[in-house]
Amino acid sequence: MLNIAYRAAFAGALFSLAGPSLAQPIAVSPVASDAAADAQPVVQVPAAPASYTLPALFAVDLTVVDEVSSKLAKSGDPVRLRLARPIYVTPDLGLPEGTVVEGMVIHAAKGGMGGKSGELLIAAQRILLDNSVAIALRSFQVNPAQGRDNQGVAMGLMIAGGAVGGIAGMLITGGSARVAAGTNASAKTRSATELPASLLVKLPRQDPLYTSPMPVPAFTTQGN
Repeated sequence: MLNIAYRAAFAGALFSLAGPSLAQPIAVSPVASDAAADAQPVVQVPAAPASYTLPALFAVDLTVVDEVSSKLAKSGDPVRLRLARPIYVTPDLGLPEGTVVEGMVIHAAKGGMGGKSGELLIAAQRILLDNSVAIALRSFQVNPAQGRDNQGVAMGLMIAGGAVGGIAGMLITGGSARVAAGTNASAKTRSATELPASLLVKLPRQDPLYTSPMPVPAFTTQGN
């Protein structure tokens, strides 16, 4: 009997010693958790390009700001133009509608007696963004229905670039050749031009995108 009691007491002692240790939670080393976090890949966000290329022969829609007439104009007179539509160089960066465009009177001759027609040759020269960046233009044309003489008759004649010092312009003839304020016109970029991103403005987003920092065709709201 004493032997049985001794065995029961010995078993209880073993249970009291082993039980609490088995009930203890297993501690997780923080070192393993930190190592797993360090193993996660780091996503690199590419930096925005510093500049974009506007390609050569890119079509630009223009508006004539002030009337130009062969009665008053002289060779070398400035012609005020503006962008009729924005130029996009990314889906949301570019030059806004209304951007100033510089033009010039290349040749002007008044109409005379004996039916001599007035002559007016004007050209779009450039879009000046700052003192070091300008977009040179060529192939200026006005809407043929809007360049008129005083009798409502007009004729447009494209002049080769070499004939006017490398600036392609448009000759309007008539009794008093003139281009009215608000006349729609167009031109093209003369050569590919690097445009610093800092000189571009945020525009309403347009897709698809046809430009990148490489010299590929840019996207605009008008056709080329």
